[in-house]
Amino acid sequence: MFECVSAPACAKRLVERLTAGLFALVLVALFTSQASADRGKLSQLKTDLAAISEQIDTLDKLYLAGAMREQGNRFASRMNDGQLFFVSKAYDRAAMVFLDLVEDQANRQKAGYRDAVYFLAESLFQVRNWSGSIRYFEVLSSLGSLSQKQHAVARLLELSALANEPHLGRKYVVVATQSLQAKGSPLLQYALGKYQYRQNKLSESRALFSRVGPQTDYYVKAQYFMGVVLIRLKNLDGAEVAFRTAFAASEKAQAGSENHLIRDEALLALARIAYEKSQFDIAVDLYNRVPRRSPKFDEAMYELVWIAIKAKDYERALRKLDLLLISQPDILASSDARLLKGKLKLMLKDYLTAEQSFVAVSDAFGIIKTEMENVEKKHRDLASHFDKMIGDRIADFDLRSVLPKKAAQVAGGDLARGRDVRLVADVAAQRRDMEQAKRNVKLLDAALASDARAKIFPKVNSGLLRAVELKTRLAFIRARLNDVSGGQPIGRQSDYQVLRDERQSWQSRLDNVPRSVARIQERNDKVEDKMAQLDQAAHRLRVDLRGVEAQLVAIDKYLKDSEGLTGGGAANRSLQREKTEAKKVKAEIEELVSRIDKERFNVGLNDAASRNDEKIFLRFNDALERESEWLIGRNALLERPLYQQTLTLDAQINRFSRAAQRLIDTRIAEFKSILRAEQSRIVMYNGELSRQETSTRALGGAIAARTFRTVLKKITGIVIEADVGLVDVSWKRKDDKSKDIGRVFDRQRGEYQRLQNLFEEVTGE
Repeated sequence: MFECVSAPACAKRLVERLTAGLFALVLVALFTSQASADRGKLSQLKTDLAAISEQIDTLDKLYLAGAMREQGNRFASRMNDGQLFFVSKAYDRAAMVFLDLVEDQANRQKAGYRDAVYFLAESLFQVRNWSGSIRYFEVLSSLGSLSQKQHAVARLLELSALANEPHLGRKYVVVATQSLQAKGSPLLQYALGKYQYRQNKLSESRALFSRVGPQTDYYVKAQYFMGVVLIRLKNLDGAEVAFRTAFAASEKAQAGSENHLIRDEALLALARIAYEKSQFDIAVDLYNRVPRRSPKFDEAMYELVWIAIKAKDYERALRKLDLLLISQPDILASSDARLLKGKLKLMLKDYLTAEQSFVAVSDAFGIIKTEMENVEKKHRDLASHFDKMIGDRIADFDLRSVLPKKAAQVAGGDLARGRDVRLVADVAAQRRDMEQAKRNVKLLDAALASDARAKIFPKVNSGLLRAVELKTRLAFIRARLNDVSGGQPIGRQSDYQVLRDERQSWQSRLDNVPRSVARIQERNDKVEDKMAQLDQAAHRLRVDLRGVEAQLVAIDKYLKDSEGLTGGGAANRSLQREKTEAKKVKAEIEELVSRIDKERFNVGLNDAASRNDEKIFLRFNDALERESEWLIGRNALLERPLYQQTLTLDAQINRFSRAAQRLIDTRIAEFKSILRAEQSRIVMYNGELSRQETSTRALGGAIAARTFRTVLKKITGIVIEADVGLVDVSWKRKDDKSKDIGRVFDRQRGEYQRLQNLFEEVTGE
């Protein structure tokens, strides 16, 4: 109690006491409310941290464990990659994977090494790399399993013909014969049968084909070849049985497959046998069963025409010819059919239509003949002329480029025939492959040296991106904890406010930085889109430039074919300036494309943008640590264990990131070692290829000259045949007119004789 001097004084003291009490009650209520809110925030922080902790605990399992296992068993992993490419028929990519495995000495003792050799040899065979496939099939023939050895020997027998290497056949026919005495594979039986057929050993070939069972992949082909052998042996009945068997076994073959084509070949063979037996109705039915979309349809129609001709049914022959010409509207591809039509019309005395057919062929082919004869007159030494045209562009060797466009169209598949043609074409293809390999090595080198090389390993890269996101979320957990702790009265101190303001300033900047996997990927995708647009623009420039180069080549060819014309020197100088400028522009475009490709490798984790993002995060994190240390130093940081847990989880993320980076560095070092070995091989192969090019360059000119003359001879023959047809039309017309005049004279002589007789009767003379 208190004593009052006076009533007013007592009243005043009472009011003061009541006011203080009420203020205290308000403060208690406020503090209670704030504490309740803080407890709710802290509870949410714990929940969020638990979710983050679960994700951090899965980092190693999700993103590193598989890569670690792969590193421990890299051979098996790469085998799986190669087999996937092989099954997908990406044989070039499969060959690269298996070559890496086979050429690594450390893999020689691996259980699956011989499988790698098998897939490498077969991949090279599928991409028509005959020399490479021969090399590895020979390796397989000595170290493979029984079935692999037989497969290798079968392929080597086939390659003896494809690569024109007779010694291979002589060597492996002995091995094949010995293998078949034990237990032979269907492929080996079929391959040896084909080899014996090429050696004209028909009885041995027939016996081998007959051993290929109906449940094997080679049965249809073996039966077809059996029919071919029996035709050669003049056993038409036996051949008919074999072809019918091949047709029946392939009747339901998938469109576009090898067996589907054999089915149509068997139909043609059966039709021809029926024709030889004068069973024309059966032959017609068989020819008509060849599908319109079959590559053999035109051949079937043409042979149907001759059946009609043999039956002297010329009208039906013409109908079949018209059907054939519908599928061959281009006169350059249908000269035989048009000439035959002219002859049939001539036989039917339809001279106008016959003349039109012959004129059309003569005009179309006569223009080409004249053009080629002019080139031959101007360049007596055609081989030297074509040598100059080819020059150092052996990689672009193509016989079509040395012929007039229409002459190349007439030549068609004849351009690719002959061992020497294949040799030069193979050297040209190898040069193109070599240049592509050089470009690929440069790109791989750039990828391995790029700042964002982690994306070479997509799974690990995803883990590192996830680590960035989780690390940022942990930092935000600590920032929210500081916000709650700083809400206490002690947080009103000015030195704390400075620290807090600095942290919040960096946090606001960090909010605008992509630190989640989704936002980082979104930014990278935008950059990739821009790169793609640049790439498309560069591609359009390259296409335009190729058009310009083609025009320049055509002009160059024209000027060389027109040597001696007035103004040729000035035109040549202008052309050379244009070619130099085009070459310069081409180099600039290629440099641009190369820069785009290199920049693509630099987009991603640890690129310039992400490094700048990391700087902002580190500045934020430094400010956050200073703020936390201030609170800890004054024992004002709430939930200290929660704070310590974030640091522990942060350290766990750092361990994951370091392990991932070590894995990346190890794999990158391995790849660089492989790349250096590949670069050495490229240098060695490039030297060998350069020597081959030197010897084949002159051969290219000789081949081009021979091909030019061969095509000219063929075209000349067509023109002569058409012109002879026109002469025949003229003679037939003249002959018919002569016969008409003779009939008139005979009629006149008859009339004269009757008049003479009548006159004698009247006069009595």
